[in-house]
Amino acid sequence: MKRDRKKINKNKSQDENEADFIESESESELDSEDSEVEFVDEESESEQSHYDSEDDETNNVDFESEDSQPDFDEDTNLPVLTSKLSQKLLDKASSHSYNSIKKLLSVFSSVVGSVGSNKISLASDTKNHKIDVDKSKMKFKYLKNENKRILKGTASRFSEPSKVSKKDYVVKDWDVYKIFVSSTCDVMSDFLKDREVTGMKEEVTSSAPLVRKFLSTSLVQLAFILDDFELTRSCLVSLSSTHVMKWICVFKNLNNQFVKIVSSLMCAHPQKHTRIDCFCFLSEYLKCVKDHKLMRVQLSFKSYLVNYAKLSESESKSASNTSIDLLLKRCHSSHVKSVMNGITLKNYGLFKVSQNCISELYLNAPFDNLYLFSFKTISNLAYNVRREWNSSGKEKKPKKKEASSKEDKTKKPLNVNTTILSVCSWGFIESVNIWINVLSRSDNKMKTLIYPLVTVINSAIKIKISNKRQIPFVLHLLISLNKLLDGTHKFIPIMSLLFHVLDNIKNFKQTLKSKGSLEKSEDIMVKLRLSGKSVNSSQYVELILIDHLGILSLNPSFPEYTNCICYHLKRYIKSPEVLNDFRNTVNSLLKVLNETNVVVTKLREGMDDAALGGFNVFEPEKIPMYKYRQDFLVKFQQVNKDKFVSSLQINDL
Repeated sequence: MKRDRKKINKNKSQDENEADFIESESESELDSEDSEVEFVDEESESEQSHYDSEDDETNNVDFESEDSQPDFDEDTNLPVLTSKLSQKLLDKASSHSYNSIKKLLSVFSSVVGSVGSNKISLASDTKNHKIDVDKSKMKFKYLKNENKRILKGTASRFSEPSKVSKKDYVVKDWDVYKIFVSSTCDVMSDFLKDREVTGMKEEVTSSAPLVRKFLSTSLVQLAFILDDFELTRSCLVSLSSTHVMKWICVFKNLNNQFVKIVSSLMCAHPQKHTRIDCFCFLSEYLKCVKDHKLMRVQLSFKSYLVNYAKLSESESKSASNTSIDLLLKRCHSSHVKSVMNGITLKNYGLFKVSQNCISELYLNAPFDNLYLFSFKTISNLAYNVRREWNSSGKEKKPKKKEASSKEDKTKKPLNVNTTILSVCSWGFIESVNIWINVLSRSDNKMKTLIYPLVTVINSAIKIKISNKRQIPFVLHLLISLNKLLDGTHKFIPIMSLLFHVLDNIKNFKQTLKSKGSLEKSEDIMVKLRLSGKSVNSSQYVELILIDHLGILSLNPSFPEYTNCICYHLKRYIKSPEVLNDFRNTVNSLLKVLNETNVVVTKLREGMDDAALGGFNVFEPEKIPMYKYRQDFLVKFQQVNKDKFVSSLQINDL
């Protein structure tokens, strides 16, 4: 072993320019005693002897012979990656020989590392590649900063000036780079089809250095080179293959960084199709890490050595649970962090796609991992609501400063996993909506979390319902409660809160619109607070009211429930401050309620007591209120669609 380490130190200067983008594992972390460990040098003699037959073939081929002398850049005096050179590398690598694959990955890591670190300038002569540099930088500003934070070691190495190596290649044509990177991913995907990570130990350790170099370089491609959407999608599709994903799962630390980067892309990338491809990647990853037999193999790197470990059954389950927990946590935190920048009419659909993708991932996760994580997340929401409640109480009583300072000293320190989140924020609303989607589609075991989630939502509403400027935030949470009511078929009363909101709207003094430029969006559903401009919020109260009553209209106790509601609505519309549009809507709603009460009363007379105990008892086609709800939702969606299109046209002008 000492001799091998001496050889490594001698060869270290030669290999320092090769791509090594993944932070090495800390040396203090010890492997388990029961695991079987084998260290293999990437340049060891045993590995070379294994490929002696292939060396004879590849040594006869000179990629840079006189007949195919590469072009050199005048400024850097480095070879240029041309289409002819890249095609020759890909053709030789298609034979899947060790040296040809190694040569291909050497060039692959060189060009990706150079482009990712912005050490070279991409000058494209083609007409198709037209990207404004300033706009692209601003477009991916958040995403690049987030990925730099995730890959701290990689970003720091990119920022540090390094010596120019003869192995570096200059990229002059973006199309050549794009074809070379996507084709390399396809070649490596085919290369890994014949190399199972659960196969013989000698075969796995011999292929591990090449696989690790390919995966680490692909990670940099996904994290920092974001201008070309097609290239990003092509890399994601190649990496999402089952035989490639198995290798990603068994590499320690590397698998975690893939989860972090792809989760960041799924929640912040400006293209919908790319977010869906990220979801496919994470779905395949989740499927693989749930396989305990696969997770019994663990590969890690220390310096230039491959650490091959065969875990026991309990250790493989622990590794699988750790990977699943990280996936659940990173998807949630990435989405919450991305929406904190704000939601507009332009990115509203993108965030809905990410929300649905995360919900689908959670539903496919094991029950034990999902339940524990959901309980912690809802508890974290409850903590933030309580913190907001206490802070609002202190503002009303500013005299007790000394007592509060003594209490602060005696307070226990916050838990490390506690996330400080403002209640009136998009992050809070999106976190609530994710768990509503999960609970609405999960089995009965998850239904026990409905009560704590409803308690958190009601508490948040009660904190902000008195603030007339924060009516949109309250409306968002009321819509969420309706979704939970419709999905879980559990009765959740909201009418008392809704009447409180109606009183606030009636007393809210709206100013005239300014004659200046229009706001970025005057839609209340992409707002959290009302500005000085006039924003009509009564139509969304109509939506919540009709949606709530329409869901409950299939229940036998609907006439008794709506008796008091009709009385309060009749009193409310008599006020002169109520808008005429809202008054007309309520009048038509009252007529439909009377018809529905008559129909429900007749239908339940001929039913057994056992059948009346359900939540949705009647057929929707027979209930007038349910039909009225469906028609109203269709009209509302069409109005919002027209509003969305017109807003985009105004912004373009």
